[in-house]
Amino acid sequence: MKPNARFKFFARSVAILLVFTAMLTFGEQRSAQQKDESSSYLRAEQVLEAARQATRLKAMDIKGLSLRTRTEISEPYPEDFLRSYPQFRNQRNQMITDGELSISFPDKIRQRMEMTFVSNQQVLERVLNGDRYAQRSEIYVDGKPLNFTANNLIQKSEQEKIADFKNSAFLMIFPITLEYSWYAPLRFKYVGVAEAKEGRADVIETALPNGSTYRLFFDQKTHLLLLMSEMSKDGREAERRYFFSDYRNVDGLLIAHKVTVEKGKEVVGERQIKSVQINPTFKPDHYLVKGKSN
Repeated sequence: MKPNARFKFFARSVAILLVFTAMLTFGEQRSAQQKDESSSYLRAEQVLEAARQATRLKAMDIKGLSLRTRTEISEPYPEDFLRSYPQFRNQRNQMITDGELSISFPDKIRQRMEMTFVSNQQVLERVLNGDRYAQRSEIYVDGKPLNFTANNLIQKSEQEKIADFKNSAFLMIFPITLEYSWYAPLRFKYVGVAEAKEGRADVIETALPNGSTYRLFFDQKTHLLLLMSEMSKDGREAERRYFFSDYRNVDGLLIAHKVTVEKGKEVVGERQIKSVQINPTFKPDHYLVKGKSN
């Protein structure tokens, strides 16, 4: 079986075990590990270090990245939305997003997303340069710009917008670089081993500043990232699962070019990396923050 094919089957087997049986194993191991928290943190860092070696990150000095992606999502509308708009209950929220994301560590991020929905198109641009931030959004219907006000939308402070932006960038960048110092002082904890017919995976866990908890599954043979799960508030099941596959060599670095998204037991989306540049040279005004956010 080809490596990427094995990856796909292994990751899905691990996910099934996570939902149905692995929680018992994790519970037993977690109880033992609570007696020695420091060893679980050390073991998690060892797992990450092995992954960095496997992807050849240790031999590289990454100062920045530039990504082009396409994401396709089709999922039911959330319940809080349906309570206000019940006419959409039998419809699905469908979206295609063409995105560009660039980052220069530690504190410069720029993103442009062109989102196509069933009824409209939206463009969102965001740029962060140190503590300066700006965003611009536009909505188009049949190719024509739509004038709208945000009075009925949830208003967020500048700091909340910055936190949201850094969080979304982290979830795309971290699986590539396995580096988090630019984002937040995270602590990863070793959870245990998930076993499947195709092999075993080391599982580590961390909590993000926004309160979300993620579990990451690394193949014990290849040490590559198989799966990242966003856990429910009670920590007993995965809200969403991100399966990483189609690893390719980009300038010496192994990068997963396909991310399959599952919610519940259903595949709801897929993200493909169209291009990657490592340590690109940007124009002087690439991270220029100008104008007011809308």
